[in-house]
Amino acid sequence: GPLPTFNPTSSQDLDSLLARFRKQMFTEPHLLERQRLLTQKKKNHHFLEEDPIYFPIGNQTVQLTPKLVHHNFPRKMFTKAVHLMKVPSDFDAIPELVLGYTQSGSKLLDKNICMAVRRAGITGRADVLIKILEQAEHNKIHIPMSIAREGFRGFIVTAKLPSKHAVIKAVRGARQLRNLLGKQDTLGLDPEPVKIAKDPVGLGTLAGITSEASRKFNGGLDHGGYTAWYVKKMFLPESWDSVKDEQ
Repeated sequence: GPLPTFNPTSSQDLDSLLARFRKQMFTEPHLLERQRLLTQKKKNHHFLEEDPIYFPIGNQTVQLTPKLVHHNFPRKMFTKAVHLMKVPSDFDAIPELVLGYTQSGSKLLDKNICMAVRRAGITGRADVLIKILEQAEHNKIHIPMSIAREGFRGFIVTAKLPSKHAVIKAVRGARQLRNLLGKQDTLGLDPEPVKIAKDPVGLGTLAGITSEASRKFNGGLDHGGYTAWYVKKMFLPESWDSVKDEQ
């Protein structure tokens, strides 16, 4: 998969931590065996110091640097990074961190991702979960019920903003999230996938924000009949049969 990349953030501390993740943890899984020998064997470090070596990872070019050992950051460092995120654009780093942990063999726990998605949603970045799901082929993440519901709740926060743009963004985002959750059930990433796309909480969220959009901006008329469709789906027996409590 691709090497995680990070844009500059609002915090120098966060930038420094993300740079450490990339250099000390996320680059090593992409190296060939001979490249690992150059970076990890102290006796070989003088080659890198005398004549810098660069190698391609996807569409990026990375310099080999001396490093004594590959360092796996504990999951609490992921939590530390998320807590350093203060402005909406900072949360772009979350999907890249999830990807990097997976590639390094230190997969994050559901509670770690749930916390990150919740904090992102509060700042109006409910789309962070969408970006994680779009990388599912590489990060091998299968989103459980608890995280999916946090994602939908984030779009409720976005829909509460007064602008028409924000409400439309929430409606489109929640629909896209539901579609991606439906696709993940067919990816085979979990031995017993939960049909999260049929979860009444998600369907109820979509019914709520589409009805609010119609009330505010369509004269109270159900635009496209979407609200009625989500309500109908929400009350189907198959939706309630698939419900699992959040853990």
